[in-house]
Amino acid sequence: MSILLINGCIYNAKNENNATYGKPINFTTYTDSEFNISIEYPADWEVVQNESRISFILPKKSKDGYTTLNIQALLSIDSGGKYESTENVVSDLMQQFQEKTKNLRINYKRESILGKSKGKELNVSYTLNDVNYTQTMIIAKENNYFYALTYFSPSAQYEEYTYTYIRAKNSFNSIGTKI
Repeated sequence: MSILLINGCIYNAKNENNATYGKPINFTTYTDSEFNISIEYPADWEVVQNESRISFILPKKSKDGYTTLNIQALLSIDSGGKYESTENVVSDLMQQFQEKTKNLRINYKRESILGKSKGKELNVSYTLNDVNYTQTMIIAKENNYFYALTYFSPSAQYEEYTYTYIRAKNSFNSIGTKI
């Protein structure tokens, strides 16, 4: 399964201590036995799941689209998938960016932590359908899976909800081996 973390629909974020809509932000924990994860996200965001991705969507759409948090579980080569390392996942992702976007800029690529696992974090800016986007993702291996957490937003709102990505990244927990 190929990953495509470039979404056609988008969603938004702000400093963790700040409020949105003039109210304090309440977080809740999403637990999923199919993906074998738990993760914290803003309680008023919509949750949409398909077979390969869980999306957390800010209910307030901007003129350029939505802001989202997404998590994917990708099989490692040990479990019948195609990825051997986080670098393989990042390389695949970069190829997709180059093929599907314009004005791609890598803002940073660094080692980071997703929950309790070391991973690669990447922040990029690009143009898609004449809208500028900024996206941060971290890919980390846990058991036989690579988990990819992505925060995606129109660039104009990117900073507003960045705290949701930080909270999700820090709260991520793999709760067992996926069957």
